[in-house]
Amino acid sequence: MDPADSLTTAEQALRDVVAAVMFQEHGEGWLETVVPADVLERWRSVRAEEARQRAGHVLTGVSDLSYAFLGDLIELIKKKGHWAKHFEPIFGDKASAFALLDLLQRIRRPVDHARPLLPFEEDLASGIAGYLRNRVTIYLSSQDPAGDYYSRIERIEDSFGNAFTYRPGSNPDTLSVVATTTTLHVGDQVTFRCEGTDPEGRSLSWRLTTGGQQFVPEPGGSELLWTVEESETGKVHPVLIYMSHNGRYHRNVESNQGVDGLVVFQYQVLPPKH
Repeated sequence: MDPADSLTTAEQALRDVVAAVMFQEHGEGWLETVVPADVLERWRSVRAEEARQRAGHVLTGVSDLSYAFLGDLIELIKKKGHWAKHFEPIFGDKASAFALLDLLQRIRRPVDHARPLLPFEEDLASGIAGYLRNRVTIYLSSQDPAGDYYSRIERIEDSFGNAFTYRPGSNPDTLSVVATTTTLHVGDQVTFRCEGTDPEGRSLSWRLTTGGQQFVPEPGGSELLWTVEESETGKVHPVLIYMSHNGRYHRNVESNQGVDGLVVFQYQVLPPKH
């Protein structure tokens, strides 16, 4: 992976696992309970500033935790009372895990300032990111009764910022609907960026259907494009996004096609602009 991609993968893995264990321990309001007030205020300030800079861009599917810095996440994991109870069972030996987290933090600094990494540092970043993502995936799969066998959709975000994000502890078999407030016109294009995990590392495939259209990306691709057609006008128009792995057995079988995840996005579609 590219160093920036490696760090993004690692940070998202840490956010996922922190959110999962803290939600399980403290419930919906865990941020106010666990995160120091000054740190939480800093995250919210960054979030508010981004909202001002990106005026008109809907920021759904994100929380204050999305604006946590890598160092903040590591501090939460290392915090007294957190490590032994929550995170050691996930990441293993304390000394080894802390060494990897510290290395990740050191690599983050030059990347933040657009300084190139040495080849061995790039390899380290990629390896650490892969290791953390693997450990977190195993843990999250254990929270899903069927997660040891089947893939799961982690996140889907459209080009307007509407998003579905998997919440640890929720049931992946329940239909997920994102009822957006976005109004589209015939001819508009919407891009969907998709992320998923599989406990056995199998390749994932994605499929979008809406009305009579169906879109499948290139093999290995995870980005879907929908161009709104005249036949798709209506107050509530659904866009269905399916995910499946390339193995034999799946969570659900629909029309003889194996399906492991489904998310529905809803839009209002108006006739062409005059």
